Amino acid sequence: MVGLLGWVLYHSRVRQMSAEFSAVLAERTRMAREIHDTLAQGFVGIALQLEAASGELMQSPESAQQRLTMARKMVRSSLAEARRSVWDLRPEALEQGSLVSALSEIVQQATAETSVQAEVKVQGKPRRLPDRVERNLLRIGQEALTNALTHARPNKVVMELAFDRNTIRLCVTDDGCGFDTQTPFSASSGHFGLIGMRERVDQIGGQLDVRSSRDSGTEVDVSVPVD
Repeated sequence: MVGLLGWVLYHSRVRQMSAEFSAVLAERTRMAREIHDTLAQGFVGIALQLEAASGELMQSPESAQQRLTMARKMVRSSLAEARRSVWDLRPEALEQGSLVSALSEIVQQATAETSVQAEVKVQGKPRRLPDRVERNLLRIGQEALTNALTHARPNKVVMELAFDRNTIRLCVTDDGCGFDTQTPFSASSGHFGLIGMRERVDQIGGQLDVRSSRDSGTEVDVSVPVD
């Protein structure tokens, strides 16, 4: 009897420790994903501004100064958003506006004063969505835009939100260099962002399709059922 009780207590403790470990691992994964998504997008915009400023420093110092000022604002904004992500707070852009305005702000900030043409389109009647859906769609759109600006060297990026009665669809397309979608995605191969997008889509019960080929651009298509 004593042996049976000891066996039960032992396995109960093992299950408890396993659950605690899983919770810690899930939180670490969430923080890594959030920090990657917020800081990566910010760094891309900052890099674009600094690159443009270096090219204008001699010919147009006033314009270069404006770009440096924009880069400083992006640094402060990225750090503030990263802190909110660590504490699992609602993104500031969603606190102050809708998903449409939040995505528009991200696109405008990332491509400001660059040669990239960026456009946000809306189909259907915009409406409020569950917080979890809005937050993840915002980060997915942010990551898709970051990937395009970082790797694809596009001339144009289009982000489209389609509101149907039972579905919300986010589609991000670019006319950049594209990539081979048959290559396995892994964090070590530099595809952490794509892995993160898939994880986010799974969290909200959606479907993710990534269509791309060399020299033919990329399309990231997310569809999520909503009530």
